Amino acid sequence: LLKMGVDLDEVGQLEKLAEKAHQDARESLELLHHYNADGNFFPHLQECLEHLKQAANIDFHLDIPTAELSMPSLVEIELLHICQEALTNIRKHSGAHNVYVKLSLVNNHLELGIADDGCGFDAVAHYRDGRLANGHGLAVMKERADSIGGRFEVLSLPGQGTEVRVEVPLAPHR
Repeated sequence: LLKMGVDLDEVGQLEKLAEKAHQDARESLELLHHYNADGNFFPHLQECLEHLKQAANIDFHLDIPTAELSMPSLVEIELLHICQEALTNIRKHSGAHNVYVKLSLVNNHLELGIADDGCGFDAVAHYRDGRLANGHGLAVMKERADSIGGRFEVLSLPGQGTEVRVEVPLAPHR
């Protein structure tokens, strides 16, 4: 293969990347298959966090409302996908030991924060002209938040962890 200009180390690295991408896709499909926006958002979120703890030995801290929180099915499923993508990014890139997830209802807005104590990155450099310049996972999370009328932001600095914030307006109860 060397005569053909193929570097075996590169082939091995590509094979590992392909296997990892396949695993990530399977996890996403499994979530889609088993989750039908049935009003059990919190147990499903807990399951995602337990999976992260088992797969990457990252502890989690979950702060959720004690009162029952009802949200439209589309909001529920998009928020769960955003959580899953954020947790995947944490597992892959952060080197974090802890993840903090907080969900609260403030003035008919659902606020979701997912923070880690990992390596962080220069979030400002990822934004150009108000848009995400790179980072496919971040762009997908922003698109999901936009699709439900939400606002998405990433706060991060090198060496200081990362926080993903999503704010979604909810229709007031009548």
